[in-house]
Amino acid sequence: RRSESQYRGLFENVVEGVYRSSVDGRFESVNPALVAMFGYDTTEEMLAIPATVDIYAQSEDRDRIVAALHRDGMVRDAECQMRRRDGSLVTVIENARVVRDRNGAIEGYEGTITDISVRKRAELQLYEEKEKAQVTLQSIGDAVITADADGRVEYLNPVAEELTGWETREAAGRPVAEVFRVVSESTRQPIDSPILRCLQEGRLAEMQEPSLLINRRGQEISIQDSASPIRDRSGRLIGVVMVFHDVSQERRLQRALAYQATHDALTGLINRREFERRVQERIDAAVHSDHASVLCYLDLDRFKAVNDSAGHLAGDGLLRDLSKLLREAVRDSDTVARLGGDEFGLLLPGCPLDKARQIADDLSRKVRDYRYVWKDKVFELGVSIGLVEVAGGSASLEQLMAAADSACYVAKRQGQGSHVSVYSAEDETAARESGEIHWLKTLQGALRDNRFELYRQPISAAFGGDDQGPAMEVLVRLKGDDGETIAPQAFMNAAEQYRLMSLIDRRVIQTTLTALGNGDIALPPKRSVAINISGQTLADTQFLEFVVECFDSTGANPAQVCFEISEGAVMANVD
Repeated sequence: RRSESQYRGLFENVVEGVYRSSVDGRFESVNPALVAMFGYDTTEEMLAIPATVDIYAQSEDRDRIVAALHRDGMVRDAECQMRRRDGSLVTVIENARVVRDRNGAIEGYEGTITDISVRKRAELQLYEEKEKAQVTLQSIGDAVITADADGRVEYLNPVAEELTGWETREAAGRPVAEVFRVVSESTRQPIDSPILRCLQEGRLAEMQEPSLLINRRGQEISIQDSASPIRDRSGRLIGVVMVFHDVSQERRLQRALAYQATHDALTGLINRREFERRVQERIDAAVHSDHASVLCYLDLDRFKAVNDSAGHLAGDGLLRDLSKLLREAVRDSDTVARLGGDEFGLLLPGCPLDKARQIADDLSRKVRDYRYVWKDKVFELGVSIGLVEVAGGSASLEQLMAAADSACYVAKRQGQGSHVSVYSAEDETAARESGEIHWLKTLQGALRDNRFELYRQPISAAFGGDDQGPAMEVLVRLKGDDGETIAPQAFMNAAEQYRLMSLIDRRVIQTTLTALGNGDIALPPKRSVAINISGQTLADTQFLEFVVECFDSTGANPAQVCFEISEGAVMANVD
């Protein structure tokens, strides 16, 4: 009875559908998971399905599985589609074996059916989102281990045997920790299996951190697992069933995607977003430390000449070579980033300003001495470098980036070649007087005081009628302190330079969708309104969520909105 209770618990609670059928295909026994999977209300309803009803969407799948059963006695990981009660299809993995009577004659089949529809949809969605990534995630049958109340192994299914390297006859009676060895993926320290925690706590237990299974063959397999208690009729804990599966491929893909999100595809350097995150960390750390850091802004000189005379392939090769030169010229603890185009960032943690100036001078000399050869052409380059100290009481990230950019501008004003400039308030004042920086506070004030105005520019077909596409374009203007209207070409460069375009774009989108939602903008059928967005906005990971919230809050029809991306933003990141 104890053995029956244990395996009845497994039969009732396992997440896969479990069945036993006659030779003619009529169900004789099914578990609740299978009943729910096929959309029936009770087990009796499913047991009443006539043998003439084919649950396989394709009869070829049934014939293939039956043939394999009669030939091999079992079938493993057979993927097919089955038909639910309401006629809808579900994609499954079926594992089955032949059941024989005492004389060896086949009297039926038994097996498990795992619904992988969600997994299939996730694979498709992931592939569509990452067109260049080759999605190879495959459905893997879950592994199952059962243990008694003392934490000793009783049973491993074939998948568990394959992953752990243990056969049931060898593992039976051994402590779980001996058969199922798991360590933390980050620290490589041993951690308790969910089975032991489930026995201690008497409830469902899952791995709280990414973990590795070290099997009998010494292989390390990334796994995801959970353990559930098995209880008898009185509620007494009599064992545990653990279900786990291999997620090594998924973890590798996650690490690859995480790398892509923080690195520049062309040079392999970290990108602007990750660079700004690290600078912010140094700003936060500087509050509690006397060790200052230095932020450097680098802008290549004469890079445009390479692109114009030799083409973008030559320019890309130059950027890769210079990225390698910059990495080799600094310490391992320093951070080098490509901020966009021919602009680079350098973060020197725990570095005094005078030492940073020396490093910058060395860098400028190496770039000046570097000769880039492309086919029959030789190019000489220069670099302008602006430095600003990151110390306790430093300004915000935006202010520090602006200060480094300002110092770089001062260095560039010294003429073609390699020059270094350390930020000073006097230089910034001079730059402000020359009209290069004053836009920062102007734009910040305009955002605060809502001084941006929107204009509608109709769009009409030059020849004949046009009943599709944008009917108008939304244009943004800035209302100056004295009431004059300022055209975008006067402030857009500054807005992009000081990373304010995303805020301006959000203000435009919010205002336009509100006007659409309340009827202030009326559009003909099948027509839309065009809204320009910048490359900075497109790279903002929170932008999509913001747009969805705007549609939800304003009631605007998404079919009436067309987002346009500037040619400059496209060319800055063609990939």
